[in-house]
Amino acid sequence: MQERPDAGELLEAIGEFLAREVRPKLDPVGAFHARVAERLLELLRREWRDGPAADRAEHARLRALLGGEGTLAELNRRLARDIRARRLAGREAELVDHLKATVADRLAIDNPRHAGAP
Repeated sequence: MQERPDAGELLEAIGEFLAREVRPKLDPVGAFHARVAERLLELLRREWRDGPAADRAEHARLRALLGGEGTLAELNRRLARDIRARRLAGREAELVDHLKATVADRLAIDNPRHAGAP
């Protein structure tokens, strides 16, 4: 059974409520704070919607790049150690591809306006 509204829809509704009902009634400082809250809700909604897929993709890339298993956090720590120890010599192109994809996924969530920036 699918529950409605889901978390993403609730976050969107709260943001719309702030934008339409609350912010117009506030003084300039309060309106600014309400807009900050709206943007944080937008970020939370993107994280809720897109974060799990981004994490799964990053995890898969790390397993392939490092040739091992572990949690996402464990593999990221291993990646950092391997970079420091220069154990990825000769595989720089794979590393750069992984890092670009990870940053692109993160930007799409954190700040989509910059996701397409060079």
